[in-house]
Amino acid sequence: MKKIKSWFGKNKITILLLSLITLLTVVILLPIFRVDFVGDNAGFHRAIRSFRPQSFSTIFYTAMNSIYTTAAGGRIHLTTHFPNLITQYLNIFSIFWSFIFTVIMTLINVYLLYRLYKKVNLNKYIFISLCFLPLLFQIRAYHDPFIVYFGSFQLFFSYFLISAIFFVNYLQKNKISSAVWSLIFFWLSANSHEANIMFWPCMVIIFWLVTKKFWTKKAWPLIVDAIICVCAYFAAPILQFILRIPQQEFAYNGTAINFNPLKIIATWIAQIMAALPLNSFLGRTGQEAMSYYPHLFIDNLPILFFSLVVFGLIFYLCYKYLLPPKKEKIDWQQVGLLSLLGLSLWIFPALPVAVSEKYQFDLVTLFGLRSGYGYLMVYYQYFGVAILAGLAVYVIFNQIKWKKIFLTLLTVICATTFYFSYCSNLASVKQVNKAYDEHSFLINQAKKTNFFDNLPKFFNIFTSQRDNNYYVISDRELLSYVIKNAFSEFSINQVCTLPLNDNCKNILETENNNYFFYYDQVDEYSGYIILTPIKAIYEEMPIGEEIKIYYYSAYLNDNWAGGIIPKLRRDLLTSYYTINDSNQLELKQNKQWITRDRATNSTIIEIDSEQPIILDSIVPALIQNDHESLKTIFQE
Repeated sequence: MKKIKSWFGKNKITILLLSLITLLTVVILLPIFRVDFVGDNAGFHRAIRSFRPQSFSTIFYTAMNSIYTTAAGGRIHLTTHFPNLITQYLNIFSIFWSFIFTVIMTLINVYLLYRLYKKVNLNKYIFISLCFLPLLFQIRAYHDPFIVYFGSFQLFFSYFLISAIFFVNYLQKNKISSAVWSLIFFWLSANSHEANIMFWPCMVIIFWLVTKKFWTKKAWPLIVDAIICVCAYFAAPILQFILRIPQQEFAYNGTAINFNPLKIIATWIAQIMAALPLNSFLGRTGQEAMSYYPHLFIDNLPILFFSLVVFGLIFYLCYKYLLPPKKEKIDWQQVGLLSLLGLSLWIFPALPVAVSEKYQFDLVTLFGLRSGYGYLMVYYQYFGVAILAGLAVYVIFNQIKWKKIFLTLLTVICATTFYFSYCSNLASVKQVNKAYDEHSFLINQAKKTNFFDNLPKFFNIFTSQRDNNYYVISDRELLSYVIKNAFSEFSINQVCTLPLNDNCKNILETENNNYFFYYDQVDEYSGYIILTPIKAIYEEMPIGEEIKIYYYSAYLNDNWAGGIIPKLRRDLLTSYYTINDSNQLELKQNKQWITRDRATNSTIIEIDSEQPIILDSIVPALIQNDHESLKTIFQE
């Protein structure tokens, strides 16, 4: 007991600082608990609900079958299948516990980086670097390492950090067992995801940091690590050759490489920018937050005061106990090598994303460089940026005279950044829910009206992949599941998404009762549903002549124009393309004054057209008119 008290006495500042950083990390990640099964998690959830291994032999067989299947498609993750299947076997799978695991693994990663710093004797930079991590942890309405894959990338990164710690222990104490453990964990990391082979340059730089030499006999684990990386990268073709697995086209186009230099550079820039603080807030998420959810900034002002207090404590403790009170001689070799380590973690994980045909399209063509989106490997990159940020703060602090003023200014900057990041994370959660959860709210609201009246008992649904529905409709199976649940009282034969496959084209040509259905949650308070019968196909696009639109909005009640002489009216402006007599597309707009149903905050409009309408081009928008005649305002 005395030893424990003595240890706590000697390490109380360290424990306090780690506790404060833990608190910041937990708070910045709290919004993830507002998310349900989304993205690939929704697919895993379906698989888990439909299959649960009954024994460990079943787990082994299923995992090997998954490895065989993925190898045929050109990629292989040897170490990822077993943890998922064991979780299914133990029947402890839930969205809540998966997020608990994600947060715990993130905290373990923070602690492992702390241990690595201690091992390499980088005590001056430890807590300055670690306190920047919560500022970098951003949630995105895309493939995000915090809300999909159940903490897998946190687990993969822990393999690398543990491998690095064992490697340092081997270099310092010459223990072969430490080298072996380092190789085992590096193998686990490299075989978890093809991008993890980018950790090898980091291991080389760690070797330089510890030994201060370019190469020695102790570097032999680096050679083995390099062989592991090569084998991991070529594991799929190797297994295809050994097991005579028939090679298929890329089942996952994320592994298809496009060597277009301009696209590689643009995607690489988008991915490395994603690791910078406030990148998500300054992109699409921040724009939507300020446009659709401005109340977030007022509601979460306590977070700003909380972060001011916590960052103030962290920098005070660092100033009092860790940072040099006077200017000291800087070990520029150490600073240079640590900078290389940070740059390696920031830049190299972005390279597999940059050359991928899928992510060139997603990050640049689909979303754009300014979207604030990044792919899963951004989680590794956060740690690289944190290392660089902590190093920069230490060097600046050591050089300037006004140290207290500098730390006070840094406290304000960090607290403000944390506050905006937290609001951005909440907005991202709302974006995700817009695609996955709020559709059920929209459809259930519409069921309170006569919008779905006169539908036949049996019918087919054709829908579109565009706008905010990208995240849900890109998974056709999930979309079918969602729509069939929403229309559970009807008998839906088939759900098809555009572009149509041969089977869906055949249904349109041979069956009746085909309907175009599309929904979009415009913002937190508004959304619309389009449901209209399909008459024919024009260049593989469904066309019709009658549009039926349901528009829900809280603005139709709470924010409706008031006063004795109201100066505001609202219209629904619907844009769409028709096919004119010359067989050309022609843009049309229809503006209808809204008569709202006070009980449901909604309106239903119908548009008949003499010319065929391209159904996937219909976009309704609620608009305000301040210059209409007062007579029309009182017509309601």
